[in-house]
Amino acid sequence: MKLTTTLPVTVLRDYVRSFEQREADIEGNVVFPIAARPIQFLEFYLQGKYLVESHDSGARDVVPRAVVVGPSTYRRVDLVLGGHLEVFTIQFQPSGFHQLFGVPMPELTNRALEAGSVLGPVLRELEHRLDDAHSFSERVQLATTFLLDRGLGTRTPDIIARLANEVLESRGALRLREAAERAGLSLRQLERRFRETVGVAPKHYARIVRFHAASEAKARLSERVWTDIAHDLGYYDQMHMVHDFRIFAGESPTGWNKRLAASRQSWL
Repeated sequence: MKLTTTLPVTVLRDYVRSFEQREADIEGNVVFPIAARPIQFLEFYLQGKYLVESHDSGARDVVPRAVVVGPSTYRRVDLVLGGHLEVFTIQFQPSGFHQLFGVPMPELTNRALEAGSVLGPVLRELEHRLDDAHSFSERVQLATTFLLDRGLGTRTPDIIARLANEVLESRGALRLREAAERAGLSLRQLERRFRETVGVAPKHYARIVRFHAASEAKARLSERVWTDIAHDLGYYDQMHMVHDFRIFAGESPTGWNKRLAASRQSWL
C-alpha cells in the first residue's frame, strides 16, 4: 500500500487533522478488522470499492463512493479489500465535522453514511472534482477550498472543541471535573455538549482514544512489551488495558495485535 499524507493549512488545523490518499493493488480479498476508534472522516473511493462485513452476522455490503464515518465504540464491522484501490480521506479533529457542518454527532456514532445524503449536492460536486483530479496535491487543494468555502477558517473553536482536541493529542488523558471548571460548566453540561459535538461521552471517548493509542503503539514497534505500553498510557495495570481491549476490539491485546498485523502484512 502506498500512503500519502499531509497536514492542512494552518487555518484549518483546529478542525482537520490530515488529508490522506491510499493506493493499493491487492490479490484476492483481505479482511481488515476495525475496532473502536475515535476518528471521524470523510472518504472518497476514487477507484475500486471496499466491502464492509458485519462482525456479528457476516453480511457484506458495498461501501458507497463517498462516505461520512463517525467515531465507533466497538468492533462493529471489518473491511474486505481487494483489487486496485485509490482512496482520498479528510480526517477531522474530534468535533471538526460538527463545527463545519452542524451535524449532531450522535447521529454518526457507530455509523457510516453515504456522504451525499448527509451533505447534499455540494458534496457530490466535490466528489466529481476529486475524481477528475490528477494528483494528491490537486485533491488536497480542492478539499481545502471546499472546507474554507464552508466558512470553517473564520471560526474560533469553542471550549468543547479545544478539550476534545486535547484528549486526542494527549492519548486519552482527561480530568473531567477540572475541564468542566475551566469551561465554566457543570459536569452534566460538559458531558451533554461533548456528546453533541463529538458523538461520545467524554470519559468513554478518552478510553477509546487510549485503547487506540495502545494498539497503534504496538503496531509501530512490535518489540515493545504490553506492560510498558500500559504504564506509558496511564492504565492502572496491564489487566485494566486487557479489559478495554476486550470491550473495544473483542479480544485480548495479543490476539488483536496478531490479527491486525496479519491483515496489514497481506496488503503491504
